[in-house]
Amino acid sequence: MAFAFGTAPALAAFMVAFRFAHLARRLFGEGSLQNTFIPHFEELRLSNPTRAFAFFRDLAASLLIILAVLIGAGMTLLHFIYPLEWSSETKQILLYTSLMLPSLFFICLYGLNAALLGCEKKFFTSGIAPVAFNLVWIAAALYLSPMPIEKAMIGLSIAVILGCLAQWAVTVPQTLKILPKDEFLCKVTPFSPDVRNLIKPLLLANFGVAASQINNALDPLFALFANSEGPAWLWFAIRVQQLPLALFGIALANALIPPIARAIKAGNLEQFHHLFHFAVKRVLIFTVVTTAAIFATAPSCINLLFGRGHFDLESITGTANCLLGYGIGLFPMAYILIAAPALFAFGDYKTPTKGASFSMLLNVGLNSLFVFTFAWGSPSVALATSIAAFWNAYFLSHALSKKAGYLKDQTLLPELGKTLLISGGALLAVWTLDYYLFGSAPALQLLMNEPLQLPHNLFAQVLQFTAEAFIFCSLVGFYFCRTYLKSR
Repeated sequence: MAFAFGTAPALAAFMVAFRFAHLARRLFGEGSLQNTFIPHFEELRLSNPTRAFAFFRDLAASLLIILAVLIGAGMTLLHFIYPLEWSSETKQILLYTSLMLPSLFFICLYGLNAALLGCEKKFFTSGIAPVAFNLVWIAAALYLSPMPIEKAMIGLSIAVILGCLAQWAVTVPQTLKILPKDEFLCKVTPFSPDVRNLIKPLLLANFGVAASQINNALDPLFALFANSEGPAWLWFAIRVQQLPLALFGIALANALIPPIARAIKAGNLEQFHHLFHFAVKRVLIFTVVTTAAIFATAPSCINLLFGRGHFDLESITGTANCLLGYGIGLFPMAYILIAAPALFAFGDYKTPTKGASFSMLLNVGLNSLFVFTFAWGSPSVALATSIAAFWNAYFLSHALSKKAGYLKDQTLLPELGKTLLISGGALLAVWTLDYYLFGSAPALQLLMNEPLQLPHNLFAQVLQFTAEAFIFCSLVGFYFCRTYLKSR
């Protein structure tokens, strides 16, 4: 995408439209539906496995009906408001949004399949399925790149639907293999009693997720007010930030939510504490190290990944600044992925809703302050998101301590102190290496708001980032290997 289209305003409009089109994705696909489905499914399976699978079947049918109504209403509304007097950017956003709306069918069904596979301890298929989506997206971007960018974005909007279809299709065979055979699939009962029992907790959970999704939709709008290419900078930055978040935060949460839910439903608080401390300690250490790595290598990383084709130095600078803002919030974002589902499993849907709602208000307030009052530009939108995530994480932690007892792990603070020390030392070592080996430290220049000096050819880009990554990983890796060997 960076090579083919850079950060042109039409691409920024497409990215805003993608957020709007997928507003309901976290409501009825990934997120709250999964977090409320898993405890309910596990509870039913304890007494009657067949009834639990029937619940999944009926929920899928109910979800199709709900999505059909939502998508139909959304496309009808967009059809009527599109002819009104709008700016060219707004018209592009409305058009691309209407084209992408049908993709919700497939991405939400994929989320439900992934939740069932997680309950069955089958994580590979749902984990690899997004590759199908990405392959379709990449192929479409390369094919459409020679076209005028406005027409290319229309084609790319249609490709999003095909990509979501491919992602869902990957999970279908294994999902069908899990479900009972015979006439099971023919006895569909939309909105069955068990599905209706899920509606109240789902609505409560969705209030919180809706707040988060409103944040996701408003962030690029604030960035657009600051700079016409701002939404594109945010888009590319969050792609990089979500890599460690997905590899460790989301993956660990998806693996631990089912056993955490089972422990809570069985009343085994000791097992819950063990699993929760296991998750939080590893998430904290990993995200602290990753945040330091972002501050050490952000400009070189963005330059290596995207710095070619239509992605110029201004795009690199804007995206790297946004990455720093998002990087600060890695830990609270990962912690929320574990703490909110734990509260759901306790039957507490109000607290995550309140936390997300207050976080949304804080984020909007900070965005308004940073963009309109301080004029800090598009990267301040990422910073506001991270600050709001810290507040939400604290709020959920306080509520969970009340619900499950004191959650403090005595080994956490000493381990955190050592991790901060070694990560800070590795960060300074990378800056020193850059200065003496390449004549400038791009990450330090970025923090000091100085013009970046970055190589333009691929070999030099690889050399600089590899050198930075090697020195950082060597120092951090040496510490953790030494700690592991001592513990053995």
